[in-house]
Amino acid sequence: MDSSAGTSSQPQRRPRPTAFRPISTHSRRNSRQSSLFRSRLPADPFSSGAFVQRNPIVLNSERLYHSAFNSHPTRDVILVLGDPSPEDLSPLLNSERLAFSLLILASHQPPPIPSKVQPTIRILRLAEPLALEQAGAVRFVNVLEWAERVARTWRKVGGIGVREMTESDQEDFGTLTLPQNFNHQCSKSPAPSAVLYSSARTIFSLDRLRLQGRRGRRVEEVLPPSDPSQRPFDALVNYLPSGISDKSLLKHVILVTTITRPFLVAAAPPSIARPTLSRSNSTLTPKPMHLSTPSGSVESLNTLHTDSRFLQGSPIKAHLVHVLPARPRHSVANRLVDSIETFLLSFSFPPTLGIRNAEVIEHAHQCLLESATFAEPVGTPPSLSINWTMADILLSNCLDDQPTPRAWFSGASDIVVAALPQSKQSQLKRPKGRVEPSTVSSSRAPYPALNHRGINTLPTPPDSEEGAWYRRALPIKEAWNQQPWRLKFWKRPTETPITR
Repeated sequence: MDSSAGTSSQPQRRPRPTAFRPISTHSRRNSRQSSLFRSRLPADPFSSGAFVQRNPIVLNSERLYHSAFNSHPTRDVILVLGDPSPEDLSPLLNSERLAFSLLILASHQPPPIPSKVQPTIRILRLAEPLALEQAGAVRFVNVLEWAERVARTWRKVGGIGVREMTESDQEDFGTLTLPQNFNHQCSKSPAPSAVLYSSARTIFSLDRLRLQGRRGRRVEEVLPPSDPSQRPFDALVNYLPSGISDKSLLKHVILVTTITRPFLVAAAPPSIARPTLSRSNSTLTPKPMHLSTPSGSVESLNTLHTDSRFLQGSPIKAHLVHVLPARPRHSVANRLVDSIETFLLSFSFPPTLGIRNAEVIEHAHQCLLESATFAEPVGTPPSLSINWTMADILLSNCLDDQPTPRAWFSGASDIVVAALPQSKQSQLKRPKGRVEPSTVSSSRAPYPALNHRGINTLPTPPDSEEGAWYRRALPIKEAWNQQPWRLKFWKRPTETPITR
């Protein structure tokens, strides 16, 4: 009884208030994390795929039509870097827009070239890969200078077909010969004398011209002087290597973009350099020919003038296209694309810091896309009758003046061509002329003629590396045998017999 009374007489302990309870270790961590400042950033665009679903670019149909069917043929010089596959290179080889252009392929392992291609091709076979990500910038500059001399010679003497040059050493690069992996598909071959005559005219080095004659002598020819108003290359397509890390890919893009910038701009404005040149100094064509400036490059023919209002209002920029290899679509790959696009846009549109009178620096229009996207066809209205790929769109001037800068293109769906009104569809008529692909082994030369517009095309000069049998067909009219001859016959009067 006493023990029970003693326990009941002891005061009962009340529970402590919540504010005075000891804080556990877990609750302390939560309080520390909640006390930290957290910025409310927008959701990651790469995780939800919003980066791919950006608004497409609406392209004007009239601008696309003028770029495709301009009266002046495109005569550009395009440099291709890397080791592309035949499928990756097909949009450039089969482009009718580049039928009068030069395609220089600098590669360690160039792909096999088919016998029928549209542009003129010069292969610069490298002894080893460039490997820019492994401190190969000095050798890369030497290759760019080598390609610039090849382009300068082609602008002076012309030439068509496929030829290959081999890198021998740092000072002298080999001679022009037929590629090792060239595909011959023509059944009828030219005469041996014609082959000997053509090969003798196509073998020349960078600074001297070698003619294989009976005496085997070497005739040195001065390299054409450089024109300060002429940019070395009108476009550059960089096929990024596969099998390297994302960091190396980003470094590769940065080096190519920064090193090639002087080769994509003119050293002097055309207005300053053109008055010093005279028409008589141009050896591109004889004097009786009256040519116009092609649409592919305003500075391509610096001694000639253009009458195209479209070209005068919108000068054509140089283009730099980086082609990514096939990669899986995940967050890591999207971050690499975002990093490359951020660099390209910041390099192309640097801040002016509010300086009004600062000198405007010309920058090439830069793009980034995958190899499969580069060959995708772009949907156009049926009234235009244009079959262009992403390569044709990016290398033309259709996207040069877009209000919102953009470098990454995930597919052909990123470009939408607006339909023409019904009132203007009847005004657009495609020319009847056509362009034949360039063939290396041709038994006879087609007859050069002008199309129905009277375009003065750019034939190969007499002093070029190919003979007359080696010429490519130009835009011509319909064949004469397709139109019936309209001949008028008069009936001979009958003779009356003379009676004696």
